[in-house]
Amino acid sequence: MIRLKPKKTEYDKVCNGKLLQNVAIYCKISKGDKEKSSSIEWQVKGLMQVVKQHPNWQLYKIYIDIKSDINIKKRKQFQQMIKDCINGKVDIVLTKSMSRFSRNTVDIMNVVRLLDRKGVKIMFDSEKFTYDKAAEMAFEIQAAINEEESVQKSKNIRWGLQKRQSEGHYAFNATNLLGYRKFGDDGLEIVEDQAKIVRRIFAEFLAGKKFYQIARGLERDGLLTGAGNSKWYPNKIKQILQNENYVGDAHLGKYTTTDFRNNIVKKNEGLVQSYYVENGHPAIISREDFEKVQNIIGSAKN
Repeated sequence: MIRLKPKKTEYDKVCNGKLLQNVAIYCKISKGDKEKSSSIEWQVKGLMQVVKQHPNWQLYKIYIDIKSDINIKKRKQFQQMIKDCINGKVDIVLTKSMSRFSRNTVDIMNVVRLLDRKGVKIMFDSEKFTYDKAAEMAFEIQAAINEEESVQKSKNIRWGLQKRQSEGHYAFNATNLLGYRKFGDDGLEIVEDQAKIVRRIFAEFLAGKKFYQIARGLERDGLLTGAGNSKWYPNKIKQILQNENYVGDAHLGKYTTTDFRNNIVKKNEGLVQSYYVENGHPAIISREDFEKVQNIIGSAKN
């Protein structure tokens, strides 16, 4: 019988010379992932299959960034993984794709070069690509392509959002918006228990209380912010008092992304078209009281 020797894969090439290799799996959720749990499960399952295919690999740890940020410095699990690599705990980093690792060319090149100096290999399963100095130019070109695709995708998303806004459609994150919850695809509905807090804030301000006095009173009575925090800050009180959402309006495009590569969002000061929609959802505060509050805030320091 003639035994054929299996062809070496790209993975096998980096494992020679060491009996066991500690493998770190890195998974990341993108902002556009609708089903976060299934996306993570799919990533982990696929990468674990890769690990099992290599008898001289052993899983060291799975690192998962669920609330992902485009800035790798803000990804806690990513930073912990890099630290573990530098400290000699990891031999191979395995991730689904270059885009999951980072969409910023400068970031990804800095990291792979750093880990290469530490003897750690980074492997991207989708591209079947492993970084090494001999293929650095090809690697950098692919990273740049991925970054540009990400930028174009972000621009297309913004264009679609602006188109919907120009037609009077809007949907914003109501997760931490005190007094409201999401209703249907675009709508908002009032959460009465929270709405009472909003009405109290407006009433106390119109009665002459300062921001900090209102905040201390809410804390004393054990009331929570929209994010579920027991601590109230004066600037949070001011934000609520100036939020047009509470009168049933929505200012669309109030903020805009000025740097797609680094996900920098700033107040829109004429960079793109913005829209103001009146009476688009149920109001918690009367327009008369809301305008009174704006006039007081605009004419005095609180």
